[in-house]
Amino acid sequence: LSPSDKVEYYFEVWDNDAVNGSKSTRSHVQVIEIPSVDEINSKTEKSNEQIKNDISESQADLEKMNKELEDLQQKLTEKKSLDWEEKQKVKELLEQHKNLEKQLESIVEKNKQKDQQESEFKNVDEEILEKQKQLEELFEKVVDDEMKELMRKIEELMQQNNKDQLNKALEQMKMEDQEVEKQLDRMMEQLKRLEVEKEMNDHIEKLNELAKDQKKLADETEKSDSKKSEDLKKKQDKLNKEFDQLKKDLDKTNKKNQDLKSPMNLDMKKPKQQEISEDQKQSSENLQKKKNNKASQKQNDASKKMQE
Repeated sequence: LSPSDKVEYYFEVWDNDAVNGSKSTRSHVQVIEIPSVDEINSKTEKSNEQIKNDISESQADLEKMNKELEDLQQKLTEKKSLDWEEKQKVKELLEQHKNLEKQLESIVEKNKQKDQQESEFKNVDEEILEKQKQLEELFEKVVDDEMKELMRKIEELMQQNNKDQLNKALEQMKMEDQEVEKQLDRMMEQLKRLEVEKEMNDHIEKLNELAKDQKKLADETEKSDSKKSEDLKKKQDKLNKEFDQLKKDLDKTNKKNQDLKSPMNLDMKKPKQQEISEDQKQSSENLQKKKNNKASQKQNDASKKMQE
């Protein structure tokens, strides 16, 4: 099934009564309705925004934990042994890291679901699919077993009251956290770049479709008589509305592109926009001429009747 397709179906079964003849029963009619491309894109965009928000929250949590970790290390340096306050702080930090792990695992799952749903309902370019796969791998690397093992080690050292070794382990945790921050930053940038590329692919496809429809309508307008001008005008208004919306979408995507650390070259869309604009202008001029001719013809007919 393709986007916007709708299928109604039912099940029907028969018994095997050979003497009296088979009797059948039928289920209620059910419906499978595939969302439109616009609906799919809208859902994907919302998912992307949620994932970006989750990454930003994780980055903020990491920054806060690093500050608390540095404060704890400073206190441990100044003391000869661990007391209750420091142990509680270590427990809090470990709990915060466990919550962060859950957040990161949730981000990985949300990203997978988003890509699966999009691929299920629309044809995604092979190059985009490959980049999605690379991004998924990048996401999965953030949650690794080394950090989990380090957290277990810190818990053991805390219970053993081994202050010096605990401080070293906390320093290692700080370095691991800084690496996670860098990875999250890379993930965010890759996610944004992929989002721009996918949107541009969709816009270019829509531009090509609009160009064909506009060319066809322009030719139809040029060859038609004045009687069809009202119907053609409705078609032209509809295409104009779609093109105006697409230009807004292109501007929105271009803004996202400019927000990237290394913006991509998106000038390839401009010639096609110009071509559609020219065809729209030509079609509108032809419609106006036919409208004027029709009005002039009515005036001439009215004059003849008055003379008669």
